[in-house]
Amino acid sequence: MGAPESYISAIMRDDHHDEPSLRALLSLAGTAVERALDQPLRLLRERGATDSVFVWPGQHYRLLASIVELLKPQTVVEIGTFDGASALALLENLPVTGRLVTFDVVPWSQVGQTLLRAQDLDDGRLTPITGDLCRLEVFEAHAELLRTADLIFLDGPKDGEFEPCLMSRLGTVGIRPGTPLLFDDIRLWNMLEFWHTLDLPKLDLTGFGHFTGTGLALWEEGRI
Repeated sequence: MGAPESYISAIMRDDHHDEPSLRALLSLAGTAVERALDQPLRLLRERGATDSVFVWPGQHYRLLASIVELLKPQTVVEIGTFDGASALALLENLPVTGRLVTFDVVPWSQVGQTLLRAQDLDDGRLTPITGDLCRLEVFEAHAELLRTADLIFLDGPKDGEFEPCLMSRLGTVGIRPGTPLLFDDIRLWNMLEFWHTLDLPKLDLTGFGHFTGTGLALWEEGRI
């Protein structure tokens, strides 16, 4: 069976984005990769995270912390909380005035292996929200948050439906051009066509992040 036509078309048009966007993407990626190895991930060590979390390349946690260190974002949105490991990596270098809002369809406290603690919510820097952003009412309730985010990390279900749905909705809220979007697991089967047809300036950073795939893109108005 041959490759889908949309997959082939995406490969053929991957170089059509503006040079300034591509240069900005390369600059961010290159510096983040360079600094990733030096990230201590203190929060994850304090919580007794498994040794595999600290492997780099192979895992993306050091890269997440590095990107936050570079961007100094005031608002980070994570989609897919699960055990909280990525949230702790994102919090590592988050400015004291910043906030991380993390979404999942399962309350964080009901995940048996969670690394998060109730006291993590005390200072207001971490806000977990239970809800499916592909449900219109949930998305609309948080549209302003998504519009003003300085960094969005997408680590959703990778079911072939959620990610395209979410990107379509994001295209309606007026995200600032140049906003970085990180994607986990872009090498998984259900994510291949989504990633290759994503019409944004993008880089596959799998060799410097998660062995199942790490992608970095910059938002461009009118592309989604």
